[in-house]
Amino acid sequence: MRNLFILLITLFMVTSCAPSSKEEYLERYKKFMDEVTENYKTYSPEQWEMANEKFARFNNQWYLKFRPNLTWTEKATIAGYQLKYQGLRVACELGTFYDENMKTEMDELRSKVQYYVDNHLEEDLERFLEEVKVAGKAIYEELKRMADEINNNTNQ
Repeated sequence: MRNLFILLITLFMVTSCAPSSKEEYLERYKKFMDEVTENYKTYSPEQWEMANEKFARFNNQWYLKFRPNLTWTEKATIAGYQLKYQGLRVACELGTFYDENMKTEMDELRSKVQYYVDNHLEEDLERFLEEVKVAGKAIYEELKRMADEINNNTNQ
């Protein structure tokens, strides 16, 4: 008897959470997507798990229930929601990956570059410009020598 009671309660909870009309389904799906879009950057792993479960219900159980009544435009809207949701998940995962694996290295690199700019860039640029002047003078001298040689050969 206890198992039957638990089964009935579970069945009631599952069915009471389900949208009762196509319009309610579409409205709740939009509201869900608006919420995910607004908050995905701050979702914890547990919140993503809950969102994934709800997303699965929207795209499997509830979609199958209302699919025969959906217009082509509504189906396209749902496809857009699916793409957007997956994009937000990937963006969040990339952000987490960056924070966990690359942020420290990027901060260190940024610090080293700033140190170089503040302490050595001007000196290195001056040295580079001097080397360019020397190279430019050498190229000029070689071109002048070649031009003189051509002039001498044509005058003979």
